[in-house]
Amino acid sequence: MGASGAEVGCSAKFEFYLAPSIMTLSPLRGPSKGGSMVSLHGFGFREEGLQCRFGGVVGDVASGTARWESSSLIGCVAPEAATGPGPVGVEVSVNDGADFTTDGKHFLYEVGATVEALRPSTGVNGESGQVVTVLGRHFEQTGELS
Repeated sequence: MGASGAEVGCSAKFEFYLAPSIMTLSPLRGPSKGGSMVSLHGFGFREEGLQCRFGGVVGDVASGTARWESSSLIGCVAPEAATGPGPVGVEVSVNDGADFTTDGKHFLYEVGATVEALRPSTGVNGESGQVVTVLGRHFEQTGELS
């Protein structure tokens, strides 16, 4: 009660939700220039308030850099690396950035591969099994190489 005997109060919205968690990322690496669509698998994801953070750079649904697919899958566009090649933490918020996950998941920024030539540069239409050699720079032997 206030000094005049009138009731003093206010109302506030408070919402409980399942805290999100990231289980896996795919791909685990991409070019420093950014632009890779990274699929995050986990649980507790929701569209309202969704944000993705790579290092200190945040993206959201409104900017088109975060996309909700389901409560267990979201897509995040990796921004340009703020500090060049190297690993950065990947985190998710479902409350407009008030809280972010702390799952210890990382994305590796690296110098992107550059294709300079193909040998041979032509092939026989409809013939399978033709070998093509790709020449360039910054190729890395990984399990993701195809």
